[in-house]
Amino acid sequence: MENVPHFYPSDYAEFQDECSSSKGFKTWEVWRESAGINGLWPEFGYFQDYAALEEVMLTKYEQQLSGSYIPADVSFNIIYPQNQLSQEKTAKLDESQGLAELRKEKPEEIPLSSVEILKTLQSRFRRLNGKRFNTSYKSKDSKSSMVGGWKFSTVMIVKVAGSSVLNVSQNVDDLSMNFHPYSSSLFSPSEEETKYVELVRLLLASAEKISCQQFNCAQKLLNLCNYMSSDTGNPVQRIVFYFSEALQERINQETGTVMSKSSAYGKDDSFDVKQAMLTSNHSSLSLYQQIPIFQVAEFTAVQAILENLALAKKVHLIDFGIRSGVQWVLLMQAFLARGDSSLELLKITAVGTTAKENFEDIGKHLSSFAATLNFPFSFDIVMVQDMKFLKESLFKVEDDEVVVVYAPIYLCTLISKPDRLESLMRVIKKLNPLIMVIIEVEANHNSSIFLNRFTEALFFYGAFFDCLETCMTRNDQARMMTEALHLSEGIRNIVATNGAERAIWHVKNDIWRAFFARFGLTEMDLSTSALYQASLLVEKFTCGRYCTLDMDEKALLIGWKGTPIHSLSIWRLS
Repeated sequence: MENVPHFYPSDYAEFQDECSSSKGFKTWEVWRESAGINGLWPEFGYFQDYAALEEVMLTKYEQQLSGSYIPADVSFNIIYPQNQLSQEKTAKLDESQGLAELRKEKPEEIPLSSVEILKTLQSRFRRLNGKRFNTSYKSKDSKSSMVGGWKFSTVMIVKVAGSSVLNVSQNVDDLSMNFHPYSSSLFSPSEEETKYVELVRLLLASAEKISCQQFNCAQKLLNLCNYMSSDTGNPVQRIVFYFSEALQERINQETGTVMSKSSAYGKDDSFDVKQAMLTSNHSSLSLYQQIPIFQVAEFTAVQAILENLALAKKVHLIDFGIRSGVQWVLLMQAFLARGDSSLELLKITAVGTTAKENFEDIGKHLSSFAATLNFPFSFDIVMVQDMKFLKESLFKVEDDEVVVVYAPIYLCTLISKPDRLESLMRVIKKLNPLIMVIIEVEANHNSSIFLNRFTEALFFYGAFFDCLETCMTRNDQARMMTEALHLSEGIRNIVATNGAERAIWHVKNDIWRAFFARFGLTEMDLSTSALYQASLLVEKFTCGRYCTLDMDEKALLIGWKGTPIHSLSIWRLS
């Protein structure tokens, strides 16, 4: 267990008045005392496993749905149905709406104050209006995912920190109220866990001060976060470390401190997160092997592709996110497992703007694997300097080929460049694919109001760090690389940049639906067999009981402990 000190700053008196000026943090002495570790909580002895524990603890924060689930005793025949046509067409938007809808959230009048943080928490973790078809997360299991003897995960600690801020904010003017931050919750954190709840609250307080332009107070709070966090500590320390890093960059920008965007944190200014994602095949493969949310997305995508190609003789698969290419190894094996020899050719075209050598290596590996299976396969690369130069003519599509488009976590990288995204969609439409398979981040980190965006991101990445901690070892190099390069850059992109500076934007399914409708795309149902196999796959992981599967209309949401992480949807031209 990490020895994290109780740190009460020697200059506390100097900034107490300054930091108590805004709503929600008027009584800092009350907050500090309420967040102490003096054994104020009774022993907690009611629950033996995390799943049952969290279900009770979050009943007041999370709206429970009574959706229908697949019974455990129901079995399914794994079949390969012919193309499934949706009976409902998504209503088309007026063309004048453009891509603006992709870059904004629903209208908001005022920024979040601390009193509203829990409302965001409720919204973020509320189950969507769909069916939950894997129930392992709520089932009783003797094996806990808690690390170091903790009763509560990173997800829970972030939630508790947000809700405790709310309690203090609401009760601050009523001295007869109990100011204990967890008085309304049915649990008692340990002394060690309390330190980390306090740490996340400090982070939230610093973000609020930045949103109020109180940079001196924000900096002092951030100094506390820096003192107590670490990129090599437990997951709470790590997520606070990376969010603190991003907040520091934002303070520097707001106050005019001369610093490069990345060099202050030991990164090269030319760091390209997309390039790193392409070239870190070992890390990608390691994540794929150990993290259920990644495997579920790709297995289900492969299953959906296979089902829609039951009668195809020649398949041309256009991949906008090839990464390690392991998903196409699965597809080859699945074709062979079908037991027919009708397929004459599987052609894969990888599309990108950088790292051509990496693409070539992947092509060689896939070709070699296909040769060992005597599988009809070819590999091609379309490399353009910029996506605005992508043309239909660059793809060697034959008349007798069935085209499938696969775009995993790619379209979100073009939202900041709407002309490129529009152009790409027009090219895809001209290619006339049978289906388009989309995997995207299921989150909204696009509020123009900083504190709203910060809070959403904290809840989302809290779940992501929790997942990595649960499924991978603390010294796993792939985990460390993922956090230090990819996740930290994602956090920085959301917290420290604004407007056109932001490289990647995330929007939820409802926004993508409206956008795709403009190009005549209709969402398709995922088959029962695809969904059932997704559920079975989750069960194969020792940490799989924390992976949650939900439906949002026809899209599959893949999450961690109730927090959606990715969405998978299938589309076809009307």
